[in-house]
Amino acid sequence: MRKGIWIGAVALAAGMAAWSAAAGPVPSETAAAQLYPVKPAAVTLTKSAAVPAADRALLEQALKDVTYYAAVAVSPTEGIRGPSAAVAANFHDIDNARRAAMRICGEKRAANARPCEVVAEVRPAGWEKGRLQLSAAATEAFADKYRSVRRAKALAVSPSTGSWGIGKGGDAATRALADCARLGAAGPLVDCIVVIAD
Repeated sequence: MRKGIWIGAVALAAGMAAWSAAAGPVPSETAAAQLYPVKPAAVTLTKSAAVPAADRALLEQALKDVTYYAAVAVSPTEGIRGPSAAVAANFHDIDNARRAAMRICGEKRAANARPCEVVAEVRPAGWEKGRLQLSAAATEAFADKYRSVRRAKALAVSPSTGSWGIGKGGDAATRALADCARLGAAGPLVDCIVVIAD
């Protein structure tokens, strides 16, 4: 899957900061040294009262196979079993996963419910701020597809959605941006940037 997964109204029972357009792309050797393994991922629960002690183990269990970077947001009024419970997964950094989960939860919560809050996050095991970050899906594609290309190549990502694309050949960067942009669920994406190029 090449895009972030947005799941709204989910019953859970059943740094991108390191990148900026100004920083420019890094070569694959740098990326390989900084990216995290696809597994294992680490689930962190916040100390929010929105998840009672009785539901904490349930939430951790529900997130054990969710791909990084991911966040869960709920309204404390409705809880993790309520209609506002939202998971945003497979993003390129935790901040954008948090924003997506909060937006989905906010759209789903009842008018009289308390504001949403992030109650859990999924990051790569050993996560450190400031390292190059890709979603688990894009990290896997980098290892399995990108690195085997023996000509000019580029990998682009959409920070706000988790989409990504690979381009090859003399216009690799342009192709990567186009591949990333066309994968937007709601039409072409405008925030794709090239983060790895060779």
